Amino acid sequence: GYIYEFGEVDGADVLSRLNYLVRLRDRKTGEVVWTHTYNHDEPAAEKTVPAVVIAMDKNVQRSVQEVNSALAEYFQTNPPK
Repeated sequence: GYIYEFGEVDGADVLSRLNYLVRLRDRKTGEVVWTHTYNHDEPAAEKTVPAVVIAMDKNVQRSVQEVNSALAEYFQTNPPK
């Protein structure tokens, strides 16, 4: 996969931005059989380093849950042979 953005965005509000793409390939053919893009801005509670770290952690945890759910759905439809 590719990580496009992972960091703090400063503006009127402070955000944690996470944007990445993950792919699943068939090991035998090398063909990409599944892709998922994650892109989310998680607002920080305030403009402090600890608040931004908490927002980043929430964003990463959210992304892991989303990818896990999408993979589970893929494997339910396409069970390994």
